[in-house]
Amino acid sequence: MIDFQNLYELGLKVREEKQLAWKKNVDDLKMYYDKNFKQKLR
Repeated sequence: MIDFQNLYELGLKVREEKQLAWKKNVDDLKMYYDKNFKQKLR
C-alpha cells in the first residue's frame, strides 16, 4: 500500500523548494542584467 498523503506532501515540499530556487535565480539574473546594461547605457 502506497501512502499517497505522504507522497503528496513530499511533492508539494519539493515543488515549493524548486519555486523558491527558481525565483531566486530570476532575481539574480535581473540584478545581473540591470547592473550590466546600466553600465553600457552610460
